Amino acid sequence: MLKSSHNKIAVTTFVYPNSLAFFQDFLESCTHQTFQEFDLIVFNDGATSLETFDFSHLSYTVINVSGNICNIRLDGLNELKKMGYTKTILLDSDDTMSNDRVEKAVHALDSCDIALSDLNTMSINGIIEEKEIWTNRLNQLEELNHNSITTYNFLGLGNTSINLSKVSFSLPSDLKLIAFDWYLYYRIIRDQSLTVGLLNGGTVNYRQHNENIAGINTTITLQSIEKAINVKILHYTQLNVDYPKEFDELINQYTLFLNLLKAGELKIGTRKINAPFWWEHTQLIEHEKNKAG
Repeated sequence: MLKSSHNKIAVTTFVYPNSLAFFQDFLESCTHQTFQEFDLIVFNDGATSLETFDFSHLSYTVINVSGNICNIRLDGLNELKKMGYTKTILLDSDDTMSNDRVEKAVHALDSCDIALSDLNTMSINGIIEEKEIWTNRLNQLEELNHNSITTYNFLGLGNTSINLSKVSFSLPSDLKLIAFDWYLYYRIIRDQSLTVGLLNGGTVNYRQHNENIAGINTTITLQSIEKAINVKILHYTQLNVDYPKEFDELINQYTLFLNLLKAGELKIGTRKINAPFWWEHTQLIEHEKNKAG
């Protein structure tokens, strides 16, 4: 499917079969943007009925892709550069965005390399539940850089925009990660000294449902904490390949947590985290007698 006029700005998404139930909402959100001089680039990972959706008011290109999530996303970003786009606004295909997001991101990318959008949590039925959940916490950080996302993440390929003319995506091709976005942003920000700016407005409506790799309002269980620990071990193990020995301590720490969890020696503590970032809830575990981290 091709109807692109090839603007220099791309709104980019990755669609897959389980996101199709929400894809029309995504398209309508694109249609309602105050800035319309963009092409919609859809990387299609196995969805078979895209022709049934209404693209009529959009300049768009659909590119069929296959592989694991790391390869698909990395290849997709490099394809955008090959196609000549200078800026891209990224949005998950099951989410929507405020009407001013593309406009604000395009302007912001004149002064930063990566533009971060805060999240409004949204129910599976599209009802906005809580607005700008991270802004207060993000504004309290001294800097938005790779150090800010060492132990958790707030930069994903659904709530960021990138100045493609300033960024390269030279990463390993054999990655086996769950949290690819986290790894991508840590690497490119650190290696290329990229700047990150938080948009004032221009938010993403982040739909909460069971298919989310990393949800926000999901119930915290020992099983979900075990999943997050495994995500972190994979993440730090790959970073240890890229930056030898730097992540030994974190790998050892989370390996210990995993062993204690499997031995039944950890529990979910009573401490609460206000507006947790992705993968931050591992900090809620406690030893049955003493706090473990």
